Amino acid sequence: MSWLTKKTISFIAVIALLAIVFVKSALTGSITVTPFELMHGLLTGTNDDVEIIKDLRFPRILIAVFAGAALSVAGALLQAVMRNPLADPGIIGVSAGASFMSILLIAVFPTLFFFVPLFAFLGGALAFLLVYSLSWKSGLDPLRMILIGIAINALFTGLSQAIGFSGGGLTQSMSQVATSTLTMKKWSDVDVIMLYGSIGIFLSFLFINGAITWRSRIKPQRVWESM
Repeated sequence: MSWLTKKTISFIAVIALLAIVFVKSALTGSITVTPFELMHGLLTGTNDDVEIIKDLRFPRILIAVFAGAALSVAGALLQAVMRNPLADPGIIGVSAGASFMSILLIAVFPTLFFFVPLFAFLGGALAFLLVYSLSWKSGLDPLRMILIGIAINALFTGLSQAIGFSGGGLTQSMSQVATSTLTMKKWSDVDVIMLYGSIGIFLSFLFINGAITWRSRIKPQRVWESM
């Protein structure tokens, strides 16, 4: 069996498992319906239990799927480009930069909540740009990038906490932005993550060749070999 055939089979198996989990998640909970009742209720709109499932469970399931897809693509690209399995948005400051910009937007312009994902992207890009520029010294070294990334992570984390210490309702908003959950998500939240998530995944596949070219600038050095 060729490598391409194994890859195709694995992809089909994962898609099938995802579909099974999707249906199981929709049918399981305090309100239970059969698959037939679910399909009939979605088509006719006459089943109150199915309407509850559609309004409460489906948004959370779809958000979980899109969030998982976006995180998977981001993590795989970051580790591949940096040639380091330890490369993680939380380690090199990307997540902290995104969280800081989101919290700053909520603190200064609370009515622009819809643009939080966009500002989170800009914050993550700013953090990575800082890590990249400060790590450059006749090339990029993975160990140097991680060490500087840890410092950038501490910087943005401290700035975020400083904003949160201002008190009032901002503390609760900061907590919601920094630690997102699937609780009480609505279809409007699905629209947001589908918009930004689809754009991000599409751009990732579109510029993957450029990312591979950028990867060649990084020294193929492992962290434990530098210690």
